[in-house]
Amino acid sequence: RRVLFRSAGGKVELISLTRHVVFSDLNLAMHNDVLTLEKRVNDVARDSCDALAKMYPLSDPNTPNCVEQAVRDAKTQIDRLAASAAKGSQH
Repeated sequence: RRVLFRSAGGKVELISLTRHVVFSDLNLAMHNDVLTLEKRVNDVARDSCDALAKMYPLSDPNTPNCVEQAVRDAKTQIDRLAASAAKGSQH
């Protein structure tokens, strides 16, 4: 996800990390599988944000919560995928 990092020179940089979450084994027309995907996203977001915090320990404490922002960003994609899967299963 993203963190603000203040370098020694006072320069602020936005650092981001992109990770992919596998869901090919899930049927997103099924509510339980959507919940499974949401948990996977949360787990990957937490791991990614932990990695960013270790790589950039001086990151700005005012940066919005990394995990919450990552999950929120992914939720739009999950909702779109689930709606498409539900629509496809109605045929």
